[in-house]
Amino acid sequence: MSKIEKLERVTWSNNTPNIMYTSAAYELTAYDHHFYMVTWCGDELSGFSRFEFTGVISGAYEIKLADERREIIEALEADEWVLVFQQY
Repeated sequence: MSKIEKLERVTWSNNTPNIMYTSAAYELTAYDHHFYMVTWCGDELSGFSRFEFTGVISGAYEIKLADERREIIEALEADEWVLVFQQY
């Protein structure tokens, strides 16, 4: 089963996210959406982390992940799957 198929089979408790490439998600406004990076352990889904886009660097998309203790800056490739929840 492919990664996209695994994401499509997840049962969501509140609302179902849009599953899209990073490049498509970047075009959306942060005001209307919440973005989540998908974490994989090999081909197995292992978690999700909320992030904010901070820019584009050398064809990759720079993101900021934050928790109570720290902020982490990472880069996502244009063809990585991310989850986008509509903010109401």
